Amino acid sequence: MQENMLVMPGDKIATEEEFLPGSNTYAEDGIIYAATTGRVKIADGKATVQTVARDIEKINRGMYIVGEVTDNMRSVMFVDIDTIYTKSKEFIAIKDGKIIIERQRPKPAFRERRGEAPRPERPQAPEKDCGVGDIILAKVQYNDPDAYTLTLDDSDSGVIHSVCDRCGSELEYNSKENVLICKECKYNQPRKISPHYNNAKSVEKLLLMT
Repeated sequence: MQENMLVMPGDKIATEEEFLPGSNTYAEDGIIYAATTGRVKIADGKATVQTVARDIEKINRGMYIVGEVTDNMRSVMFVDIDTIYTKSKEFIAIKDGKIIIERQRPKPAFRERRGEAPRPERPQAPEKDCGVGDIILAKVQYNDPDAYTLTLDDSDSGVIHSVCDRCGSELEYNSKENVLICKECKYNQPRKISPHYNNAKSVEKLLLMT
């Protein structure tokens, strides 16, 4: 457990071989646990938990999140989810997010000539609404044990910041063509673009409605 890490009641902090249990902690069978929500502090050989001013809650189903796409697999994309801060609450992600990529169904086989075997159709490549490095606004569809399943299907969700795959420059939104265009090399990149693209205040307002 790292110092200053956010913990919740029952989270393991350290062992009694490493530190003595301090305030807002308790020890069982040689393990030191957090007794309250807060941040881990290490001082004078003691592990303590410093409480925070705002209430801590977990991100859950139906909420909007902001995160960065970190990995692009064949059928799933992984997202590192940010903590959401409001005036009175702090919503934390206790696991990563994932976006399931649905494959397009292949077109039905057809026969060119009577008696000829149908031509097999290759599966369509899955459509991806975002790429690695994109900052996205998404909604939590399911709170699965291993990860939050996210969706970009609603009207507010989509990419809210991105850089060019070719040169790394920032992408600008072209409303006329509804695409992201690189400032430098003018490369067009298809994305599922959020109406809140590059608008931090608009994104924050939506998150504060949580």
